[in-house]
Amino acid sequence: AWTMADKARATSGIPGFSEDAPPRRDIFGEPMQYKGGSLVGIMSPFPDTTETTDPVLREIVSVIKNIPQDEAVIIFTFKHRERRKDAVDIPTVLRRDLEQAGVDLSATTQNGKPRVVILTWGNHTSLSEYAYGQNVVFAGVMHRSDEDLTGAAIGQRDDLLVDLGGLVSIEEIKRGEIANILYQAMSRGSSRFTDNGKARPMKVWLVHHDPKIKEVLNRVMPGAV
Repeated sequence: AWTMADKARATSGIPGFSEDAPPRRDIFGEPMQYKGGSLVGIMSPFPDTTETTDPVLREIVSVIKNIPQDEAVIIFTFKHRERRKDAVDIPTVLRRDLEQAGVDLSATTQNGKPRVVILTWGNHTSLSEYAYGQNVVFAGVMHRSDEDLTGAAIGQRDDLLVDLGGLVSIEEIKRGEIANILYQAMSRGSSRFTDNGKARPMKVWLVHHDPKIKEVLNRVMPGAV
């Protein structure tokens, strides 16, 4: 888990002091950088971000642009944190970049439903009206903190003194949680329906730093390629 001490090491500028700090990753799973040189910079819990230079975001826009016009797209990303002055408004950036790339966000399907739908995390378990979407694109993946997951695991054991290290690693717990979140989000699309016992076809675009996520998803979605 990333601690305040880790961040202090990462931003200190002291040779050798920052080398042991674990990387903090952004919404696309890439290492994030912090500004040093001030107490506020060190104490801030949020890394520095940029709005439009992320190559993964550009790739996501390119993917959506090249999806056939007769296919609907569901995009999952993060809700804008209005209280944070430095927070990137990802839904707004996505809309702007998609429009600049020539994607018509006002386009509809043959049934008159929105062709491109941008949803934020929190809607990944509650909506079914976009199940006509044959494509699901993830512009960031929601992660629960290590502390939250560890607390939940201990609570399930009903033993505050349980040694989780001898049972399961936090990485395995985290991987299972992320896979469950992704599966729930994918189920907002056309795969939630079945024909003759098989899920309807649907394509998924996912960028994540942990390649083992796909292995977990394969277990709950056998036959997916």
